[in-house]
Amino acid sequence: MFRSNFQFRCLILLLSLVFSNCWAQNTALKIDNFWIQAAPPNAKSMAAYATVENVSDEIITLLDAYSPAFEMTMIHKTVIIDGIAKMVHQEENKLKPHAKLQFKPGGYH
Repeated sequence: MFRSNFQFRCLILLLSLVFSNCWAQNTALKIDNFWIQAAPPNAKSMAAYATVENVSDEIITLLDAYSPAFEMTMIHKTVIIDGIAKMVHQEENKLKPHAKLQFKPGGYH
């Protein structure tokens, strides 16, 4: 069914993101365009990208992501400080009703 363990891990991460947030807050999130860039076998970290949309009439607070396929997950945002790109850990992200949050290279991941 899966051509590689990597594809299976990506699927697990996607499903974990979708269901953990919906179950945790009993709200509606829509996740589109999910992808993880392939990394060398010895890579110690990876980044996931997607569009997360709050399709409810309530504010949704994203606190974290979870996947049993990875040792740990964190949400970061890339920011430029004094000309240097840095990853800043995001403790939480509030999505207003019907708002979208883009996870993309150079931004949230």
